[in-house]
Amino acid sequence: MRRILALALFTTALAAQPPAAVAQEGYYVYREHVKPSMTTEYEAVTSEMLDAMAAAGIDDIEFATISGPEIGYVFAIPVDGVQGVADFFTGWETSMSKIDADRMASLEARSSKAVEYAETSLIVLRPDLSYLPESTQISADQPFRKYHWVYVTAGMESVFEEVARDYVAMWSENELDYGWRIYQAVMGPELPMFLVVENATSEAEYVGITAEIQKKMASQTQKLGEKMQQATRRLEINEGWVRPELSYPPMATEGGQ
Repeated sequence: MRRILALALFTTALAAQPPAAVAQEGYYVYREHVKPSMTTEYEAVTSEMLDAMAAAGIDDIEFATISGPEIGYVFAIPVDGVQGVADFFTGWETSMSKIDADRMASLEARSSKAVEYAETSLIVLRPDLSYLPESTQISADQPFRKYHWVYVTAGMESVFEEVARDYVAMWSENELDYGWRIYQAVMGPELPMFLVVENATSEAEYVGITAEIQKKMASQTQKLGEKMQQATRRLEINEGWVRPELSYPPMATEGGQ
């Protein structure tokens, strides 16, 4: 998790971000892809790091952890746009200095051995493209997460946005009670990119819910799906699970972030 301090990666992209990204709800997303043979060690070290943070009385840092076979370990840090990321880095360095330096160095060394590579991005919520976003918050009670990474062809962002709004209107008209969140990446590789997030208590529940919706809405969504494909350069779909015990502070079993 120490590469979360790779400030150079952040500052390189910071100057290029549009002013509109400065004051928007979102997450600074830090992903570590771990060597398959070292996942047990990696989780043990991460747990020790969290214990060290708690023992040091660090109470001004917050992040949720999600893991999955394809997404790796994701540390989702709530921020208010670009300025929020800058504020986080300032607070992180100050807070982590409270941990014994030798212990910190040991933990970082062990963690580094387990990691193959890391990625960073900044995503901001698009409430105008989301449906019932309050139902899709990161929560220990809804641990299953389905991610649709939509890499849109440059110049066709407006097409994606139009289709997303049409989906919102259609779901609202049919009074469906299953929602989603759409985030727009404003920092990271392969822009433009939109992230569609769904959740459920389990993968089985997700499959059941989406099957029912597909059965009811398939005929209505066909044209929208075709239009979406025209704007999409690449689509990546994978899943993850909220890890309350690897989040900071650890999540309770009721409620969420």
